[in-house]
Amino acid sequence: MINHINSTARDSLNGCTPYKLSQLLLDITLHKCLSFIITGNKS
Repeated sequence: MINHINSTARDSLNGCTPYKLSQLLLDITLHKCLSFIITGNKS
């Protein structure tokens, strides 16, 4: 459910998905760190 919600573009975000907007506004290091925490990947 969370993945579906965050992959839906929204008018209030100028047509961006919440995930895409976070990629534009936040540091890539944070995304890599969160990916490690959520998936357990060591890459």
